[in-house]
Amino acid sequence: MRYLDKCRRRGHIKFIICAFGQCYNEKKNLRRWLSNVKKFADILAVYDDGSIDGSKRILAKKADIFISAERNDWKNEITHKKMLLEKCYKEHPEIDAYFWLDMDEITSTQVIENMENIVGTMLELEKDGMAFCNIALWKSENFYRKHFPY
Repeated sequence: MRYLDKCRRRGHIKFIICAFGQCYNEKKNLRRWLSNVKKFADILAVYDDGSIDGSKRILAKKADIFISAERNDWKNEITHKKMLLEKCYKEHPEIDAYFWLDMDEITSTQVIENMENIVGTMLELEKDGMAFCNIALWKSENFYRKHFPY
């Protein structure tokens, strides 16, 4: 029996969604990021890469799952994500979907309003991932993304 059929038979129509991210000195963006992910996530997981701007203290209180490093070495980002996901899976095996969002991004209202349908469709089609166009919170002329037409 397919996963969604099992959910429907149990009367389970709400998916358990975990928003997870990695942080390094993002205090200026945290209030908006936290407000955004709370609109769709049931569980919040964060890996702090040794923030020194107060981000670590805030996230330690707000996150359901929190891992903290002493300093950012800029070398082990993939390993840190893996550690965070392993901890999520161990502590919350009931999670149906994971949503990665950088601390300097928020997702659109349309995605939030349709999150249950998005997750349900992904599970029904047995897809491992989906990419979204997120909204960058960068407020610097020194950093920008160059979008390429594909």
